[in-house]
Amino acid sequence: MPVAAGAYAFVAAAPAAELIVLGADVLGADRVRLRFSEPLDAATASVAGNYAVRPIGRVVAAAFDPARPAEVVLTFEDVVVGATGLSTSVTASNVRGASGARLADEGRAVRLSEAAADLGGVYAFPNPYREGVHDVAGVMIAGLPAGADVRILSVDGRLVRTIEERDGDGGARWDLTDRDGARVGSGVYLVRVEAVREAGRPSEPAVLVKVALIR
Repeated sequence: MPVAAGAYAFVAAAPAAELIVLGADVLGADRVRLRFSEPLDAATASVAGNYAVRPIGRVVAAAFDPARPAEVVLTFEDVVVGATGLSTSVTASNVRGASGARLADEGRAVRLSEAAADLGGVYAFPNPYREGVHDVAGVMIAGLPAGADVRILSVDGRLVRTIEERDGDGGARWDLTDRDGARVGSGVYLVRVEAVREAGRPSEPAVLVKVALIR
């Protein structure tokens, strides 16, 4: 841009880098490790109030380790994470990078639900299910791999209902109805879970758990 006898160059400043949550590793039923796109500012990363878990529960601790500066380990209360079948997520806010980078709006939340590696931890909740006490739409069969077929049986071996897990959240909900859509009665039911075999992987023995319903 010529000005009088000289010329000056005006260069637009490069946009500031943004911080992004890359993913989460489930460390236990109440702990996860969040992985960020760059090393974090320790002061903001270690504040439990800078993280929110949805739809229920809360973050009670945020542990920052200088030896792993792009990560933070969160501890939850009143929520179970992992292969639960529930759409659980955690959102970070007010966390900055060590460079001063701020969280991008589209990169601050990450899903915590995930499929199980095998059938070793299959369970049902709530169990027993008490009508009028548990305000949920049925019983969740949890601890499932990404592909699983679930058969609900009466104690005498009669097939009551078939459901499946295919979306990778580790669970399949039984709405307490039979194959005809009728509500089932009180009693003990058997839940037989079989993993869908993938090409190249050995088959896994089916797992059987019990569920009690109290109407």
